[in-house]
Amino acid sequence: GALGDLRIIDLTDPTAPVEIADWDLRRDGPTDEVNAMLTEVYDDLELHTHSATWTPDGAGLWLANWDAGVTLLDTSDPAAPSIVTSFGFDPESEGNAHSVAFDPDSGLLIRSDQDLINADFERYGTGWGGQRFYDVSDPTAVTELGTYMTERAAFNDDGAAVHVDGRYSAHSAQIVAGVAYSAWYSDGVRIVDVSDPTAPEELGWFAPPGR
Repeated sequence: GALGDLRIIDLTDPTAPVEIADWDLRRDGPTDEVNAMLTEVYDDLELHTHSATWTPDGAGLWLANWDAGVTLLDTSDPAAPSIVTSFGFDPESEGNAHSVAFDPDSGLLIRSDQDLINADFERYGTGWGGQRFYDVSDPTAVTELGTYMTERAAFNDDGAAVHVDGRYSAHSAQIVAGVAYSAWYSDGVRIVDVSDPTAPEELGWFAPPGR
């Protein structure tokens, strides 16, 4: 059959890389849950794996699974990855989980959603993609803590984007000592204090000239 979105490669000898596993939510996830998701999305591409982030010990792998949200795989045996938890499936929001950043010291995970099309596609609302913050210190009991949007990425009361002269979507993030450094397309790089993820505070930013 077709190979999965995620490939795990043994690079012990970088001159001769060896693929030791491939994994795909649509093929390898819980059948009942995957089938239920498929009834709510336009097609199965909306459940694809977009990016992956290792835990520092290499025993876990966080996946951004687009509209399927976030999945944690147990990779203690990298040749046989298995699901620990999945969360954040929300097809009505056009979730587009693009990437995740994980801070093992605080247990904070930042999910960056990429939504670049500012239009109303029937069941989807308009507006740009933002960030969601989760406490994943206990992966079996994940808690959403807060969200963050730049000023120009924010929605109006009708859920539509206010600013449409650029692409004001989140893209990716890194967390260092309680501070998130995030790429935001037309909004450049945003520097946000996430030491209290229920109340993120922007500390600074850099955007290209003209933005």
